[in-house]
Amino acid sequence: MKPAGKNTLGTQKRNISSRCAAMALLLTLLCPLAPAFAASDDPLPIQEIKRLVEEAPHLSSYPGKEAVVLSRRLDYRLIADGSMEKKAAWVIVYKGALPKGWEGWTVPAPEGGSAEILKAELFSLPVLERVRSLEVTKNGQGGGQGASTRIPVTREESLLLLETVQRFPKRLDVDDQVQVQLDFPQWELRVEVETPAGTNLHWSGNGAGQPEKSKGLGVERHIWTAKNLPSWEDLPILAGGRPVLGFSLKNGMVSTLESARELEKSLSPVPPVLAAHLSVKDPVKSGFKFLGALSDEKSRKSDLPDNWVRQVRDDGFREGPWTDWEATLLALNGLKAAGWTATPWWTASITVSEGMPAGTSQLAFPVVELTPPGGKPFLFARSESTQVGKTPSALIGATLYRLEDGKVISFKVPAGSSAGNRLSTRWDLKISETGMAEGKLSITLGGGWDYLLTREGGSLTRKGESVARRMLASTPFLSGLGT
Repeated sequence: MKPAGKNTLGTQKRNISSRCAAMALLLTLLCPLAPAFAASDDPLPIQEIKRLVEEAPHLSSYPGKEAVVLSRRLDYRLIADGSMEKKAAWVIVYKGALPKGWEGWTVPAPEGGSAEILKAELFSLPVLERVRSLEVTKNGQGGGQGASTRIPVTREESLLLLETVQRFPKRLDVDDQVQVQLDFPQWELRVEVETPAGTNLHWSGNGAGQPEKSKGLGVERHIWTAKNLPSWEDLPILAGGRPVLGFSLKNGMVSTLESARELEKSLSPVPPVLAAHLSVKDPVKSGFKFLGALSDEKSRKSDLPDNWVRQVRDDGFREGPWTDWEATLLALNGLKAAGWTATPWWTASITVSEGMPAGTSQLAFPVVELTPPGGKPFLFARSESTQVGKTPSALIGATLYRLEDGKVISFKVPAGSSAGNRLSTRWDLKISETGMAEGKLSITLGGGWDYLLTREGGSLTRKGESVARRMLASTPFLSGLGT
């Protein structure tokens, strides 16, 4: 809170008394809440894991998938000091190596917060015998004290049990956004949000249905459950979006964008390692060089969530690499200082309305409208498929938002023509003497569909093969690809 100017001694005493009264009221509100999560709690006993193994379809029932999530349980609540606590329990069946983004499990904590991996255990199947506990290491990559572990490659089908807890300090809110569908199929999903009695939880989402509501001693609970969820196929230029569930004790897009504005301002000045690319003598050339450095794969921090934003004083932030949100906001501040016109925008991942849950958790990602001196404007949003100067595929047809004089301003990115965004396939097949279908599949990608190629790693041939495997995942042709 900003000071209101000079105060007399009597006014100062009254203000102190008011603050004390407010603090006392706050403590009264928080006292009935649950204590911090105890390491002895066991949200997934072995009997429950056995039930999941017996009920869920076998991994072989999901062609082309390396794993299936048997259970994902997320529990949110306020604890007595006003921090938000998030507990998570995962049961995953897999064989071989988990794909990029899943092989390393990092649980970050913000500055002043904490995170722990309470359990990281590997079991054999089908007998469900514990093979070993995975090594857990401490780290401060998110700004606070976090933890991480590596998921081993297995020769046989195995079961992974992970239980984690994160604490976000001084939150005084229970807010987050949960991706309902994952890269892998899920058998069971359960999300529980516990709030102080008498508070109003705002929520929005799809894919998880309506919550079951209950009351306890001084608390209210919202519980969402879903079963047999398919994997999410990420085709961003199609209508719709990834099913998510967002919730918060606050509401409204104005409140959300006010929080976003604080993030925009927080990432200044630009770290010296990036500022070295900028030059006031040649702002255009150096500015594009700066964007190229931010877009380089070496500058992308993949072991933190894309929307994680650290403090500028954090050692890891100063040295890099950076998350997608950090990189986009660094582009905003760095190029504005170099003489470019830079305007921040945001995309929302839930339906925008007056009663929507508030907070930056409900935003998909930041976007910067950039105009070099004497040049034309273009949109920039750092991601794994960024091409500087070209509208990102994920933005085609999207609506962008920003705050201006306390009002929400929106802008819809042109979707282009269907001819300019085309995906076509051509099959040339014949039946051999042995009854096998043999031939060639040709895939043509144009416009926004090039996202399917740019998001993959490796050579062009490897990228094309990866796209083909994704498209054939639900067909009998996958097993014969490349033979």
